[in-house]
Amino acid sequence: MKILQPIVSELLYLTIISFIFFVRITPRPIAITVGRLLGLAFWALVPYYRNLVQIQMKNALGSGYSWALPLKAFMNFGIIPVDIIKFSYLNEDQVKKRLLVDGMKNVTSSLADGRSIMCITGHISNWEILANVAIFIGSKLHIVMAVQRDPKVESIFKSIRARLNGVEVLPLKGGMVSALIETLKQGKHIGMMVDQRHQKKYGLICDLLGMPAITTPAPAFIALKGDAIILPEYASKGEGKTYRVYFEKPIDPREFGTIDDNIVRLTDGAQTEAVQNISDTIQAWLTSVIRIYPDQWLWLHSRWVRRKQMKKILKEGLDFREFVFQQAESIKQEFKS
Repeated sequence: MKILQPIVSELLYLTIISFIFFVRITPRPIAITVGRLLGLAFWALVPYYRNLVQIQMKNALGSGYSWALPLKAFMNFGIIPVDIIKFSYLNEDQVKKRLLVDGMKNVTSSLADGRSIMCITGHISNWEILANVAIFIGSKLHIVMAVQRDPKVESIFKSIRARLNGVEVLPLKGGMVSALIETLKQGKHIGMMVDQRHQKKYGLICDLLGMPAITTPAPAFIALKGDAIILPEYASKGEGKTYRVYFEKPIDPREFGTIDDNIVRLTDGAQTEAVQNISDTIQAWLTSVIRIYPDQWLWLHSRWVRRKQMKKILKEGLDFREFVFQQAESIKQEFKS
């Protein structure tokens, strides 16, 4: 298997490079159509993800679910890399023309407060292009990004990120949480995703779309420790080449209480009332956005259970909703004891 790894790595690298070249030279309508077709091919050829999306959508959306939604979700997923590439080769004036902004008053009020800003978003529509919102905030967004295991693939990602003038990827010195807190204390602005599933060891559970979800305490904890204003934002597909960017009402962590200075570990912070309440507020906001754009959220991510558990649910035909609620109750009891 180790003998094949360099070959697989080279093939993957060439495939990605070829796709980027294709998207760059191809008119956007054609490239978007190809992206949608690739999304549909993924739906047809990978049954695990097809079933994953369907079971999560059915249980989370209830009467709002329709058979066409999974197909739309996969097609929208196929569009994402196309527009990431297209946007990375635009200048600032071109970006501004393609990003139609709602809620600039919320940006203005956040900046007027004089504190650092934590921009939060979820995997809605094309979340990657939100890196460009720095042009509306007037300062770079500092973020932490996962590093790809394959160095050749990582080199491609780095080259694309380098074209985004409004983003600075932080070096991980001492860990993500401490790096982001320190950045906020320096008066800089950061960006964070808030809809990933996290480890149950933190014991933080929030309601998401009517089901209890193990949730990362990091955004709330970092905002409290860094004394930052939380500015929710998301993008949705607009007409033609445009996306509409929404800046929502800011969330002030100070209104939820404080966190003891002696609490420095995320594990301990996760059990505080302030972190729980802020996290609940964030997930409630996220729920409201997903309900508006159910086909534009990244349902391919197993949000409520681990992948291993999801495979078991699908294989044995278990009741997904019942499994999720039992899991949450088990975790709550574990932390009470």
